[in-house]
Amino acid sequence: MNLKNNLRHLIKVNNLNALKLSKATSVPRSTIADWLNGVEPKGWQQIKNVAVYFKVSLDDLVFGDKANTKESIPDKIELIPFGAFDVFLKKRNDEGKK
Repeated sequence: MNLKNNLRHLIKVNNLNALKLSKATSVPRSTIADWLNGVEPKGWQQIKNVAVYFKVSLDDLVFGDKANTKESIPDKIELIPFGAFDVFLKKRNDEGKK
C-alpha cells in the first residue's frame, strides 16, 4: 500500500497541509495524519473524498506509484455520496462539455 507516499506527494506538490486537506475534504485532520504515518484506512468513503479532491483514482491513491498521481488541485468539485458515483461521473462529464 502506497497511500502514505502518494498522499505526502500530493500534499507537497499542491502546497497543502493536513489541516487544509481536512477542511477541503471533510476528513478529520487526525485521520489524515494517521494515513501520513502509515496507518491503513478503516473506511473507503474518506479515502474516496481525498481521491476526488485530487482528481485521482482510488487505485492510484492507495496502491499506485506517486509518479502517476496528478499534481494539480481541482478548481471546484462537488462531493457526492459513494452510492451516487455514477451521478458524479455524469455531472463531471457534462461540465466538461460546456
